[in-house]
Amino acid sequence: MLVERMVSDLTYTVSRESFESISHQWEQLLPRCETESLFLAPLWQQHWWSEMGQNELVILAFRQGRDILGIAPLSQKDGHVSLLGQKEFFDYRDFIAPTSALETFLHCFIDFMRSAGWQSLSIPSLPGWSPTFNALPGIARAQGFNVEIRDEDTAPGLRLPSTWDEYLSVLSKKDRHELRRKLRRLDEATPWRHYICKDASSLPACMADFFRLMRQSREEKDRFLTPSHEAFMLSAVGKLTQAGIANLYFLEVAGVRVASAICFDYGKTRYLYNSGFDPSYGHLSVGLLLKALCLKDAIESGMSYFDFLRGNERYKYHLGGQDRAIYEVTVRAGE
Repeated sequence: MLVERMVSDLTYTVSRESFESISHQWEQLLPRCETESLFLAPLWQQHWWSEMGQNELVILAFRQGRDILGIAPLSQKDGHVSLLGQKEFFDYRDFIAPTSALETFLHCFIDFMRSAGWQSLSIPSLPGWSPTFNALPGIARAQGFNVEIRDEDTAPGLRLPSTWDEYLSVLSKKDRHELRRKLRRLDEATPWRHYICKDASSLPACMADFFRLMRQSREEKDRFLTPSHEAFMLSAVGKLTQAGIANLYFLEVAGVRVASAICFDYGKTRYLYNSGFDPSYGHLSVGLLLKALCLKDAIESGMSYFDFLRGNERYKYHLGGQDRAIYEVTVRAGE
């Protein structure tokens, strides 16, 4: 499919693509996007679609001449479209459009949406710092669409300094004291170590321990781990480990794995994707301390941002997280 249209004296073309046909250009565009993240990468989106996708896959590439303006990875059902993903596995969603071309892309997308007869566009988990969040409502309303914006969640994170000591210095006096005290208590109580499960052959056994600790840590996480969700996480971590993106951390006390965390490194950001711990070791604060050690490792690895991802759990703020809002934006055809 190749469609040529004009909006605001701009001629643009739209082609329907597949993951295979557009992934290379997608990967080239993503670093030029304000909201570059793993959840917008073709590797993540294609794997999610193959395992969990429903309805009709519609990947559209918008071009002006030979230059690509942006990519819209969508699912479609009965004239209603949504950016690919689901909240359980996509902390952020956005169009794949470089910041310099975003407003032009959005004008073209909304024009195409009207010509295609689509009744609504849903964008859950849109970062509040995304240029899309700022530009899309005005562009859509100017073309006769209605726009609804709803607060969805918060995603705390922090800019990382160059050293651990500098990081500790930016924590509140109370949080800095508590973190040091808990580390000393762990040192004094028992032999312990933390490490990454790196051997591909041992990954299934490591993931089994991760799921065990995740289930133990909170009833909500136990409910989340349905067979299909567990299978997706197992296969996704396997792929991302091979790609050098996923790190599966453990904290071990006296030879027993008592806490675990999965972190994704993408660009210069470390994402704390999920975690779990054994509550019987809660007196040693093993869950919090492993997260702090993941953060320390990120600093020592030269990462520039640590993203705790969605949710306002208290530990994120004790470790220095600052809130960033994410929204659900819905664009509907006017009456």
